[in-house]
Amino acid sequence: MKAREFIPEARSNPDRNSKFGQGKYELLNAAENIQDYKNWAVSMTVEPKLGINPQAGLSEDTPKGIYFYPLQYFESMVNGKRSLPWGDNFPYMQLFQYDRSGEMTRQTRVVPEQLRQALRQYCSDEIIQQVTDDGEYNDDPYWFIYNCLVSLGKGDETTIIRWNKVLRDLGFTSVYDPGQGWIAPGEPTQGVVLDPRIIKQVKTFVNRYPAGAVKRYDINWLADMIDWSSYYQSKSQRQRVFSHPDKKKVMLDVANRVLKPFLGKTSKEAQAMGIDQALENAADQVIAILKSTNTNSKVNESESHKFTTAYHITTIESAEDILYGGLDPRDGLIYLVVDTGDKQKLRKELSVVADWMLAKTERTQEPLTLLKVDVTGIPLVYHQGWYVSKIPIPANRITDLGEDEFNRVA
Repeated sequence: MKAREFIPEARSNPDRNSKFGQGKYELLNAAENIQDYKNWAVSMTVEPKLGINPQAGLSEDTPKGIYFYPLQYFESMVNGKRSLPWGDNFPYMQLFQYDRSGEMTRQTRVVPEQLRQALRQYCSDEIIQQVTDDGEYNDDPYWFIYNCLVSLGKGDETTIIRWNKVLRDLGFTSVYDPGQGWIAPGEPTQGVVLDPRIIKQVKTFVNRYPAGAVKRYDINWLADMIDWSSYYQSKSQRQRVFSHPDKKKVMLDVANRVLKPFLGKTSKEAQAMGIDQALENAADQVIAILKSTNTNSKVNESESHKFTTAYHITTIESAEDILYGGLDPRDGLIYLVVDTGDKQKLRKELSVVADWMLAKTERTQEPLTLLKVDVTGIPLVYHQGWYVSKIPIPANRITDLGEDEFNRVA
């Protein structure tokens, strides 16, 4: 694709043409002639140029770089009228092509001695050996590097800058997650450019809506509304609705039956029609179906554990339900972060759960809080790096540390 083909004009797609003027559709119109979609991406920025977002806030557990969404993923989110997990309202969008030949993914492996050599510029052999002995990320060089660097106890941007440097020294120029939540659970599909020299073409678009434009409900959004509702969240907890492989399908089926009157309506119109009550009715039906067809989650029994303290991040509203009814699993899994005595690791994991919770609540203003849980003698199961209580935890085992403590720790 040549640079001159970036001319933003109305194309043949009538749905996009009818919405021309919206920044995201304008970008997609300009990208219609692109043949190699897999080599193109979109970065949401606060400045009218491609680069590291200086005002957007930097995470301490992602390497420094230029973060982006793959163009195919961006297109699916826009056409589905869904908000991007992060940066959706940033004022600018950067469409760019990049060279993926030096890409790292979750499946990437590095020769151990090469990895050690790259880390020795910052970490002693003792630190590297400690992380190796821990064993958690020995098959994941991306997070192995992070664990070594955070062991140095550096604050500010030191760790993320060094993380970028070590990855580049190993020959990687970008990192890509196709939807596994490997880089960040709250943003499962994303990537990061470590070396800006691999970027070939860039076009800046303004992220805007035409005057008077409003979002209208589609069936996928209505199904998600069931899942996001506080009514469903709290009731599914009390009813002990465990992880179900068909949850999304069930929600879509129920939305098609119960919520069809709200299709194409704006939020204001839906409120006037009584969508809140309809969502509660839909949530009740979803829970009833999931309970009647429940299959046991495939989680592994943890070995006899000696953990005494765990933490859980939740919304303040849900915390009240938890304290009332015990720490039952939500959506099948309650994310208990076990205190293993490593404060840096604990903080990192709490931050990951916090990001997940923020994405779950669509980064609304609903405040989050931190619960401290006494898990002495509580049977736990281990699932993908987290722990789940097999039984409701008595309220006297749970202490709400409050919003301030959450902000301090996570």
